[in-house]
Amino acid sequence: MLLQAAGLNPILAKDRISSKVLLCIVCKAFRKCAYGVVDISKNNLNVVYELGLMQSLGKECAILLISRAQRQTDLQGIENVLYRNSKTLKVELARWIKGNISSFDEESLDSYINSL
Repeated sequence: MLLQAAGLNPILAKDRISSKVLLCIVCKAFRKCAYGVVDISKNNLNVVYELGLMQSLGKECAILLISRAQRQTDLQGIENVLYRNSKTLKVELARWIKGNISSFDEESLDSYINSL
């Protein structure tokens, strides 16, 4: 909902049914996208791998991390979007969008955040 409020079009590769290998679908989607959003709060190796793919393609990524998460990866030196709950996630992701994306609907994003 937050991404739509900013006038952005989120795409989930896993929602596209195909007979191809999921990784091929994911890579194709990454090539088409301008930005990525990943949440590394859970120890999901697929997400960390996908983050690496996006970074290798030169994509700007919002790396979400819940404050209490116990990470098993060493991502020191990479800026994370820290959040405590769903409301702070939305506020902090909106802040990331404002600081990193040049073309978005700022008025609608601000309206969405102010309605929380």
